Amino acid sequence: MKNIRLFLALALALLLLCPAMAEETDPAAAYEAAMALYEAENFEEAIPAFEALGSYKDSQKMLANSKWYWKEQRYDNAVALYKAESFLEAKALFEELGSFEESKKYVAKCVSGYEKQTYQRANDLFAAGDLTAARELFISLGDYQKSESLLAQIDAAFAAQQQAAYEQECYEQAMQLKAEGKLAQARDKFVEAGDLHDSTDQLYEILETLALDEVYEFALLDVQYGRLEDALVRFETLGDHRDSAQQAASLRETITHSRYEEAGRTEDASRAFLIYLALGDYLDSAAKAEALQPETGIITLFNAAETLRKEGRFAEAAKGYALCENYKDSRSLADEMTENAENSVQFERAHILTDLWRLEEANAIYKSLGSYSYAKRMGIERISAGQLRDDATSPVSETFIAPDGTAHRYRMYKGVPRWVEAEAFCRALGGHLATMTSEEENRFVHSFMWNGGFTTAYFGLEDEERDHTWEWVSGEPVEYTNWDSGEPSYSGRERYGMYFYKHTTGTWNDAHFYEDAEVDPGCSFICEWDLTE
Repeated sequence: MKNIRLFLALALALLLLCPAMAEETDPAAAYEAAMALYEAENFEEAIPAFEALGSYKDSQKMLANSKWYWKEQRYDNAVALYKAESFLEAKALFEELGSFEESKKYVAKCVSGYEKQTYQRANDLFAAGDLTAARELFISLGDYQKSESLLAQIDAAFAAQQQAAYEQECYEQAMQLKAEGKLAQARDKFVEAGDLHDSTDQLYEILETLALDEVYEFALLDVQYGRLEDALVRFETLGDHRDSAQQAASLRETITHSRYEEAGRTEDASRAFLIYLALGDYLDSAAKAEALQPETGIITLFNAAETLRKEGRFAEAAKGYALCENYKDSRSLADEMTENAENSVQFERAHILTDLWRLEEANAIYKSLGSYSYAKRMGIERISAGQLRDDATSPVSETFIAPDGTAHRYRMYKGVPRWVEAEAFCRALGGHLATMTSEEENRFVHSFMWNGGFTTAYFGLEDEERDHTWEWVSGEPVEYTNWDSGEPSYSGRERYGMYFYKHTTGTWNDAHFYEDAEVDPGCSFICEWDLTE
């Protein structure tokens, strides 16, 4: 019934107010129409109707009542919206109401509710992986609770997504390049792919393939610089790669014949005797050894064996010690030299296997050699593709053009605890530890390091045996050096070349890479790439 009465009241008001139905409405009719709106609880329209009546009857009182009930209606609607958690709509109504009832208090509660609601929605979107929408909501919340922290997490997640997409792209490109036989380019892309999928396994497969030619070229370099025994072991370890077997056979003949000719030239009968004896049935070596035997005595044989031992010619020294019977400690020395002869070859073979990235084989040999030479310092494990990518601590340098016209680039790294791993690290990236073979190059590399904020770093100069024979990792001859005054000092375990923070002009120091430091072992090191194009 109430609804019917309201409808009739509204209809009457419309009839009385509509100019199409009545050209002119008297105050009594307008008042009756306004009252009809009031009774229908349409206070929003009743307010301007009573305002138009001015002071007619009790229009001002009814106007005030209408305004009050209108606010009460709005207030009730706003509270209902608040309870329904439509906080923004409720807030707008409460703000219109000003100080009516608890409107101001509700405005604050709406703000708090909206922030809490938005925060939860943003969290849900974040958890669902909708980072864009979550980010927009967290930005709108400003410093609400942990919004800024979560926004940072979202930005990190965005960065991670972009990095993951980049790594996937690099991996796919690397696989394509590998299939096309572009191995050096594929290697670099697998490094950029980091630890995604089987990037490290793929990388080392490529490294082994590329290393075959690198070791072969190094063997040729050994021959060029007269390191024939080293070249022989390299070619033997390479097996049937290219013409390695033929190269090895030729070198064996060259080395053997060189020994034969040396024996013929020497005036020391005991030394010549031992060399011929070690040559076995090569040409007439056995007959010449037999002819010289009467001229040798135990003392002269022992002395000749001692000299050969010091030269590292263990097989020949072993022959001499064995013939000295019980003279001094000849028997034990003979056994030791026989063992050293085998160990020296195995030691060099392990080096080459490391160069070929056949690390398990190399490490097994180093382990079997025990305390022989510096074998304990040489075994290395794989360095992951991710570490190879992420351990860089500087940009790549500008290109340096050496006096001989060759081009080189450099970069700083840190992350491995030993010098031999730093060497392997650079090789895995297609380079090597830096070798400064001229004053110009040394000045360039030191400036690059110093200008990048570094004061100490290792490069590719080593004297592992600490016998004052320094060697570049690249196999180049050590013709240029720039040692600081009093260096190399060989203090403690020092055996590697480095730039030292106390020597600010680019002079060199020797040190031990701080392998055994309890805190921050190792040091920065400089990789170099020799550019071919």
